[in-house]
Amino acid sequence: MNGVNGPPEELEFGALGEAAAADPRETFRYRILRYAPNVERDEWVNIGVILEDLRSGRLAARVVESDPEFARVGRIHGDFDRELLRALPAEVNEGLRGSPDEVRRYLEKLDQSLSNALQLSPQRGLLADHFDVEMDRLYRTHVSPPSKRGRGVVQSIHDFLREKM
Repeated sequence: MNGVNGPPEELEFGALGEAAAADPRETFRYRILRYAPNVERDEWVNIGVILEDLRSGRLAARVVESDPEFARVGRIHGDFDRELLRALPAEVNEGLRGSPDEVRRYLEKLDQSLSNALQLSPQRGLLADHFDVEMDRLYRTHVSPPSKRGRGVVQSIHDFLREKM
């Protein structure tokens, strides 16, 4: 299955080179941004995705912004820093603009300095057909609140539209 029709094959980052040479799909790597206000308890909630196209160098992030997403964070961490999370999408997207060296330094800075409340997952590689479709899939899988389905419970409008398309 591919990123358009279903879950893509996820690969460890080291295996990407061999797999990409034999597969016409695009090669991506991603990291999940996590909110972890109490590092000692090792409790966290996924709040964003950073995706990179290794062939073109395209890099983008998607971070929680809607009230249902903030409500989910609040259910897991009741006293979360709402101001920090509201400012995060603009800050991350600004950090991903610039020259490749500036972006690399920004990501290294995030790896080193986010350990108090925000963390980046280890890098993962994958093969898929389309960057934007894959960003949506990763965000839906790892970050979005699960939609409520069945027995007359209305699912989110985003999930409804995705299924119809």
